[in-house]
Amino acid sequence: MDIKLIAVDMDGTLLDDRKRLPEGFFETVERLAARGVRTVIASGRQYYNLLKRFEPIRDRLIFLCENGALVFERDENLFRRAIPPDLLKKVLRSVSRIPDAKPVVSCVRTAYLADPGPEAERNIAQYFERRTIVADPLEAALAHDSAVKTAVYVAGAAAKFHPALKDEFGADLAVVLAGEDWLDFMAPDVSKGAAIRFLQRRLGLAPEQCMAFGDYMNDYEMLQSVHYGYAMRNGHPDLVASARFVAPPNTENGVMRTIAACFPDCVVGV
Repeated sequence: MDIKLIAVDMDGTLLDDRKRLPEGFFETVERLAARGVRTVIASGRQYYNLLKRFEPIRDRLIFLCENGALVFERDENLFRRAIPPDLLKKVLRSVSRIPDAKPVVSCVRTAYLADPGPEAERNIAQYFERRTIVADPLEAALAHDSAVKTAVYVAGAAAKFHPALKDEFGADLAVVLAGEDWLDFMAPDVSKGAAIRFLQRRLGLAPEQCMAFGDYMNDYEMLQSVHYGYAMRNGHPDLVASARFVAPPNTENGVMRTIAACFPDCVVGV
């Protein structure tokens, strides 16, 4: 193997079920970097949320955020895809008909949302470090920033509403099942896989030089964009069935154990 890039999803993949990073991950990234291997955090989370989590090694990482709508390295925005305003308006109008749905309009500098109530706020706060409560998220996004993703929190029911919303908007937008509670709307050419292909071109890497790990259907394109694409054993059944390789579950430190098989002198804590 001549691996030069390793991309890892966060929730359900790198993090365990208590949202903890693996022991030794920071030092592992440092050791991989010394070997010329780039580490990409590939997440649906907001950039500022990821920065807070990885502050000690932020300059060693590439951040693929908002399911691929944004890519940052050392605070430089390398890649950005915004949702056309007319489609953003239609999505918010349609989502407003879903009982208890809480849309979050995620932009480059912050995320805008109406007051979601305490329960939804606890869940939203896990993924959006910068968020601004406004009366009209659409108006705020159009006036002050560009929307790169609309994430819709619908507790435990994302899969229920996904088919109809994909039918409604799938011709114009990427409509992704991002978790049990989350539906994501992005520009039509946005995915983690498209962002990885952008990085491959930028860094001069072939798919055979890249490894990726994911657990949910928003990771599908990413796993297909690399040769060494690993679905986590705990992942969505459709993702596991489609993946070239399967890693041990996130509760058994699957990412680190798999990397250790390739780079035994780099991985700490396994």
